[in-house]
Amino acid sequence: MDLLTEIKNGNEEALMSLYKTYRNEFISWASNTYQLSKDDGKDIFQDTIITFYENVKSGQLTSISGSVKTYLFTIGKFKTINFLKKSNRSVTFSDFDLLRIIEPSENQIMDKEENEFIKDTVKKYLNEQCEDCKKVLELYYFKEKDMKTIAEEMGYKNADVAKKKKYECFKKLAEMVRKNLMMLVF
Repeated sequence: MDLLTEIKNGNEEALMSLYKTYRNEFISWASNTYQLSKDDGKDIFQDTIITFYENVKSGQLTSISGSVKTYLFTIGKFKTINFLKKSNRSVTFSDFDLLRIIEPSENQIMDKEENEFIKDTVKKYLNEQCEDCKKVLELYYFKEKDMKTIAEEMGYKNADVAKKKKYECFKKLAEMVRKNLMMLVF
């Protein structure tokens, strides 16, 4: 039986094993990455496990494309960001972060599995965009076309119209992705 099924069926030992396996690593990671105290890291990880459990029990989480660790650390990352926001430290998941996922740079430091998890989320919501938005974003971000070429292919008046359309579509996509990723937190 797989882990998600075990947890959904009420196997508390499976959940405790998961907790024990990743607790210290998460606390260390959160302390080093976000300068959290050990106590704050423990609290956030406990909230992370609770959210994971609730997602499994509610049926919202039925499979994980990456590893359980990546899923937990992604939940924990967003819970940490919310914690830091509430305690008036400045860390946010912004449109810029989404753009870095779509267009990763060489010096970007992000766990490969987490990056893949978020890319899959972006692709899912890209497919839910209207055809114009989907095509504009694909032409720009994936096929690396310039605005003039996009305007011609899409039948827009000029590159400025294409640029405005790309901006509006990107904002919609970013909001959908942000809401989905924030659902992991709550």
